[in-house]
Amino acid sequence: PFVVTGDTLQLNVDASRGRVRVGIAEYKPVLTLKDTTYSTDPHLMEQNVLPGFTRDDCVPVEANSIEHVVNFKQGASLDAIKGKTVVLFVEMLDANLYAFRLH
Repeated sequence: PFVVTGDTLQLNVDASRGRVRVGIAEYKPVLTLKDTTYSTDPHLMEQNVLPGFTRDDCVPVEANSIEHVVNFKQGASLDAIKGKTVVLFVEMLDANLYAFRLH
């Protein structure tokens, strides 16, 4: 988890042979199936995906770039979620992700 402090999400990525899509979820505990405990396990965080920042909202990255700006359907700006603690969900198909940063 990390706090969103930048205006855009940039990837150092080689997706020239495939694609990458990113989803952003708020990092907060999720009620487990037992309905008595909360968990922050990564596989449960996907329930907290932020509106407008789902993998389906992400414009697929199909490039080889060290500073590729991730775009969503509403644009690249992260202003709507600035200050939130989040986790990323990255879907990769025949691609390499080397790093990400907020800029």
